[in-house]
Amino acid sequence: MLEMIRISRNGYSWADVWIPEGCFGIYEKKYRQQGYDVKKTLVKKESELERKSTMSKFDSITGGRRENLLMETAMRIQEVFDDMWTAKLLDTDKIDATDSIERLQTFCKLAREFENTFYGTDEYEDFIGLTDEWATEKLTELFGKKGEIIMTSERALAIAKEFLNTMNPDGWNGEGKEPDNFNQHIWSINLTDYVRLDISFDYEYECSDGINFSYDWEGWCTLCELVDIGSNEMFEALSGYGCNDVENLAVTIETLCEGFE
Repeated sequence: MLEMIRISRNGYSWADVWIPEGCFGIYEKKYRQQGYDVKKTLVKKESELERKSTMSKFDSITGGRRENLLMETAMRIQEVFDDMWTAKLLDTDKIDATDSIERLQTFCKLAREFENTFYGTDEYEDFIGLTDEWATEKLTELFGKKGEIIMTSERALAIAKEFLNTMNPDGWNGEGKEPDNFNQHIWSINLTDYVRLDISFDYEYECSDGINFSYDWEGWCTLCELVDIGSNEMFEALSGYGCNDVENLAVTIETLCEGFE
């Protein structure tokens, strides 16, 4: 859905510009910064009936505040994009294949998807944290570097929670008899099209060769491995302490993925 706005530098000669519907605030700010006057019109490229049909869900849950919410969310997604670009986490070739207008349209499309998914939920209360995690994942899919792992603290924590909820749902701490639902099989998640993360529970024993090597800790740990999806070759591995410590596992995952290419 597109809507028309009008821009002018002198107040007399006005040019018509088509923009994604619901993104007037973003484009108004953009053009005013460039010295243009901006007017909103009622001209759209789809009928009002069709617009109401396609946006009925969003309109109902936002109570008529759709445009303001979309503008705020789209601008937040653009901030995440800018941070990822500054940190060199995005593929230059993929960025160069789009122009600024196409990227703004992408931010607006993602904003609409985000609001439709999360508005009115408990998660939405942490707007900044939620958009950081969600937008990073979406922008990585669209513009991320080939094979490079984008691992934020939020993503690592989400993976750690999913693993422990699946493989140790009772939260067993490793003492006493293992519960029947304590699963020692390998649990996997693809981090890119080329690299997956394997996580499993392992038991470490205190050991020493009496000369150069000494391992003075014994107990359950979580073994994390980065593996090539095509060949099943392991690139790197790192273990964390315990079998129910979600924060320790999250730090282990993030540390393992830091700097991996």
